[in-house]
Amino acid sequence: MAWADTHDHSHQHDHGEQHDHGVQHKDGEERVVSLRAKYTIGRDGNLTVAQQFELQVDGNRFERGPCLSFLTVYQGPGGLILDNRMSIQSVRRNGNPEPYHIEFIDGMNLLFIGDEGAKLEHGIHQYEVEYSADGDWKSEKGSLAGAFDVLESFQKLEVDNASIQFEFPEGTEIRHASVALTGHEGVDRGYRFEVVPLGFTIETTGKLRHDHQFFLNLVLSEDGFVPESRWLTVMQQHPKLPISAFTGFALCWALVLILSRARQKRTSSLVAS
Repeated sequence: MAWADTHDHSHQHDHGEQHDHGVQHKDGEERVVSLRAKYTIGRDGNLTVAQQFELQVDGNRFERGPCLSFLTVYQGPGGLILDNRMSIQSVRRNGNPEPYHIEFIDGMNLLFIGDEGAKLEHGIHQYEVEYSADGDWKSEKGSLAGAFDVLESFQKLEVDNASIQFEFPEGTEIRHASVALTGHEGVDRGYRFEVVPLGFTIETTGKLRHDHQFFLNLVLSEDGFVPESRWLTVMQQHPKLPISAFTGFALCWALVLILSRARQKRTSSLVAS
């Protein structure tokens, strides 16, 4: 793992801290008690994500379970809008498979977790969600650049503690990594950044308010990556586009042939006269 430039190379440790960081909550306050997420980047640039989170439930916002939101569209070649082909691998609650369904609305996948006819017992529930998706990377001058909204699924929810891990293929050069975090309590920047084998971990140092924003910006060297062709994705998701392009080319070619033959006939007529 090679590093060229990062926002933070801190290796701070504090094993004596409690996960709740001493935050006191009123009984029944619905919130994310803890979140652990791991983003694994493959050599094709695509993502595998595993989320583990504890949710305080009191039947107010969550009756049968949470609704998680995921942005699934991005700008591909030629400005065309593509879908990242997000695929849910598993959803579990308290260690057991949990029913779910997905709705696609305005470029977002809404993951509704829970049995429609059931109501959750009040208290803390443990959830695990695993999914895969295409990576949204911009390639320029030998680098891959990407941005990640690591708390997009937990909008308008207070978060007691979050730990986000990124893992890359062996030998990946990380040219830049920066964190943008808002909505945290306290006077510090609100997070720790720790380098670990094959990647790094970002952990919040205090409670996040419901108006939080948590983004990571990454720039990687393209060396060692073999990303899939986005033009193949374009052909799969915009099947009419290649046909339209071929039809336009064929019409132009036919027009050229017609004009060429007309010119030849006109030349022949002038010679004959």
